[in-house]
Formats: sequence, structure tokens, C-alpha cells
Amino acid sequence: MKIKSYVIHLERAKERREAVDELVKKLPYSPVIFSAVDGRAFSESDRETYFSNCPLFKPTYPFEINNSEIACFLSHRRIWQKIVDEDLDAALICEDDLKLEEQFQKAAEFAEAHIKKYGYIQFQVRKLSGLKILESQLPQTIASRKVVPLRTSCQMVSREMALQLLDASNKVDRPVDAFVQLHWLFGFKPVLVDPPGVSDLTKALGRSLISSSNKQGIFQKVRREFKRLKYRLAIHLIS
Repeated sequence: MKIKSYVIHLERAKERREAVDELVKKLPYSPVIFSAVDGRAFSESDRETYFSNCPLFKPTYPFEINNSEIACFLSHRRIWQKIVDEDLDAALICEDDLKLEEQFQKAAEFAEAHIKKYGYIQFQVRKLSGLKILESQLPQTIASRKVVPLRTSCQMVSREMALQLLDASNKVDRPVDAFVQLHWLFGFKPVLVDPPGVSDLTKALGRSLISSSNKQGIFQKVRREFKRLKYRLAIHLIS
């Protein structure tokens, strides 16, 4: 199969470069560092170009996303476009706060063997419950979950899935991981490989480069949490 690996890395995040170089050394599929879109460089015109003030899909995302979240989405979207433009069978897409564990090579091989069937295979950095086993060659499994898990730390995406994702994402109204949850739009429901052989380096590398750092009062926090729970319930019901 014709597969490439991409590591999404923001060039100004110099403190992450050493970990990125280490990640590239260990990844399969001729890995390259992909320059991330920088939300700090966004103008108001850029935001209007890519962000939709009107909800695009149901359920309506309850929060306004920031420029860094839009930029993260666009970084993933540009790799989906490269999959199509370079006529790849698939791509392994990693973010720069990812660490590979001993099991990763077997997980990648198992994902590769099933990517044409499932389209989008997540390598989750956290332990999840409620998994339904779809394929098994112990210790590796391919599993699904009623609600597609959030996070885009690492995933393998097929060409057919990339086309579906591109077709549905000309405008952005939510973060990329929340968008991928809406599997009824794509014809594929993302699955995950377990054990994934990956872990999260965000804490070791410092704060997230996407999350907003705005401080909120107690009332705002409670209100936000209520909106979050309401949205999660809606996603669960539709899923």
C-alpha cells in the first residue's frame, strides 16, 4: 500500500522540535514534518473565510471555536487533501505531542491491514471503555464505540475517507475531533486500534497550543459545563 506519515508541527513551537524529531525517527511510512497552520497569523478576513457563524450540522456545537482550533482543523484538512492529490491509499496523521510506545509498530501494521475496510482508524492516547471488538488478532484488535472518541493525536485515514471528510468541511463550525464524531456525514464510522501503542506528551511539553487560556468565573464554568453535557447527550442520542 502507498502510505505516508505526517507529523503536524507548529514551526514557532520550538520547545517541541526535539520531541518531533524523535517521533519522526520512529514512525513508519517515510514520515515528514507537516507545517501546521498558525492561528496567531489569522486575520479577521481569514476567520470569515474558514469559519461559519451559522451552525452547519446537528447537533449545533455549543461553543465558539478560537483561531487555533480553526487552524488545527485546517492543518488536518490540508493533509486529507494531500492524500487525494498524491493518490495515497492512506496516511498516518500524528500531532506533535505524541509519543510512540513499544506496541505501536504492531498496532500500525494491524491498522494498515484494515484501513480500506474502515476508512478512519484512531490510535487513542487514553484508555476507553465500552468497546465492541470488530477484528481480532491478539493482542491487537479493531474496535468501535457507540460515540466516536474525541482527540486527533494519531489516526490512519484512507483516501476514500479523506474525500468524504473534504467534501463535508469546506467551512468549519467546530473543532476537528468534534467534526469527526459526526460519522453519519461520511459513510464511515471511525474505529480504533487497541492497544494503540501511543501516549500523550502534552504535559511534558507544556500547555496545549490550541486550548484557550481565558480565565472564567464560577458561573461561566458551570454554564459551560452544562452546555457541554447537553451537547454530549445529543451526540450520544444521534450516534
